[in-house]
Amino acid sequence: LSDGGGSIWVNARNLDISEVGVLRVGFAEGLGAVGAVGGDINVNATDNITLSGGSVIASFVNENGTGNAGNINIEAGSLNLQNGSQLFSSTAGVGDSGNVNVDVRDNIVFDSASLILTSVGESGVGQGGDVTLNADSLNLQNGSQIFSSTAVEVDEGSVDDTVRDNLELY
Repeated sequence: LSDGGGSIWVNARNLDISEVGVLRVGFAEGLGAVGAVGGDINVNATDNITLSGGSVIASFVNENGTGNAGNINIEAGSLNLQNGSQLFSSTAGVGDSGNVNVDVRDNIVFDSASLILTSVGESGVGQGGDVTLNADSLNLQNGSQIFSSTAVEVDEGSVDDTVRDNLELY
């Protein structure tokens, strides 16, 4: 978390982030500059990506930080978020939230209050980012969510999902 961010790139066959593991970029309180971008997180797995145990992939601008949160870009064979794990881009400072883009060949499964979101917090000044999902199958269960929100009167982002085969919500 700095005044201008580098991006994180992860390329693997399978990626498992567990037990509150974190990949994050962004601007800490009091850091950043107008127009600066906190860096993107790009994760590409030829097979499976699993986040479990409250693990997080995040791009954000903290309160009193300045700059735009970067995008989160996920490409994989399948994506599983379990036990409160999250993909998010948000701002609580001055700057826009980034986008969360997920392109999965097969299945996306979210379980046990896991979520994808973009947001502008109560102290944030900026635009909300978009959430874009592409997959054969999307399964949201046990309180899991996908959303874009703002706590202030600015444009929130959109949620666009393309599910080629099966959508299950329970």
